[in-house]
Amino acid sequence: MPLDPSTFRFSSFIANASPATPRLPLVHTCEGAKLVRLLGDAALRPNDDPTSKEYLQFDEALLFFYYGRPAFRKDVGNVDNDAWRLCCLVLADDDARPIKRVLPFDSGAFERYEQWIHQSMDVRDFEAGTSLDAAARIVSTFFGTNERYYRGKPLELVPGAPYTTASCYATLIRAQGRLAVDDRRRTIEVQVSKPVSLDKKVLAVVLPQSFVDDAELRRVIISEWGAEVIPYESYTPSPAAAVETIFARVDGFLRSSGAFG
Repeated sequence: MPLDPSTFRFSSFIANASPATPRLPLVHTCEGAKLVRLLGDAALRPNDDPTSKEYLQFDEALLFFYYGRPAFRKDVGNVDNDAWRLCCLVLADDDARPIKRVLPFDSGAFERYEQWIHQSMDVRDFEAGTSLDAAARIVSTFFGTNERYYRGKPLELVPGAPYTTASCYATLIRAQGRLAVDDRRRTIEVQVSKPVSLDKKVLAVVLPQSFVDDAELRRVIISEWGAEVIPYESYTPSPAAAVETIFARVDGFLRSSGAFG
């Protein structure tokens, strides 16, 4: 009798694990210009541009989040303009939010993982499920705790030989040295195919102090979104340089909310 092809899938490897608790919030990082548009629209929407890399990869319009970690960065070089400065939205947990798929890494960088991922494997082979519990199971299985996951500290796990996708992933996240990939290989991606409302659905927004100084912007974020405003200062003309600072700000927020136990 032929083997059920689902037996050794990535999702099967984590299926019996207890989810790491508490569940972490979704985060979405964008540039300042997009944040300003969101103040009027009050919703994040899938990218429906059929020519975009994101659309072409999965052949559908999707909205991308990271599970707990604000790892997104876009290297635009030195642009000393607030329109390019990074802003991070930390979203409230919402079981009604329809999740299309969960992946254990940033899917946009999949081609950069070729050193660790077997050439026969496709990004869809790493689908973990369609719920945040799937994300929490990835955390408990490969990192142990929420705090270890947030800090990018994987366990020394060696999956059994038949679980080839899980084995490749474990090798990828443990790789050290001068690499062509960054910490997004250790950051769980959550894809949504429907618009996500921001009204009373945002826990916190990490953004440049220059934005926080505007009273109307603060009003929308605090009163309409129901979010805490967490400012940061920019000291260089490189927007991507703020990622480390944003990590520290979100770390403080998650720690104060009990996310790390």
